[in-house]
Amino acid sequence: MKIFSEKNLHALFEAGVFLKTCDSVVETTLGLIFYFLSTPTVNRVIFALFGDELTEQPRDFLWNLLLHNFQGLSGSIQSLWAFLFVGHGILKLLLVAGMFKKKLWVYPIAAGVFLFFILYQIYHIFFSPSVILGLLTTYDIIFTLLILHEYRFQRRKLVSPSEI
Repeated sequence: MKIFSEKNLHALFEAGVFLKTCDSVVETTLGLIFYFLSTPTVNRVIFALFGDELTEQPRDFLWNLLLHNFQGLSGSIQSLWAFLFVGHGILKLLLVAGMFKKKLWVYPIAAGVFLFFILYQIYHIFFSPSVILGLLTTYDIIFTLLILHEYRFQRRKLVSPSEI
């Protein structure tokens, strides 16, 4: 059994579409929260949600990472997160809907949109390093590669065997 067989890559793509759908809903919601709430309110909400976890498990890497990346959130950083979350969320919802319906024209557009976000995120990582943004970028890179692979696979399925 090949790990990177068409069947396995397609299953990874399908799982990625599902995760992107869930991720899109969460990102859009977070972005709207970041957009509509003041910076001090967002900081209080983040600490209220995750502060107890930090005191219960002060050495837990993930909780420390989360609090470190959002602690002292400023207005400009909050605006960046709002743009990233809402932009990612809404676009991804539209794109995953098209890929779910196997609309072939959506795949290259989705890859292009994700490439734009990847480049934008990398730009911000250089000026404002963030592990969370780095993880989001890595996830987007892997999913973009899966989109391109699935696009080629779906196109080959449309071509008759005599033309291959």
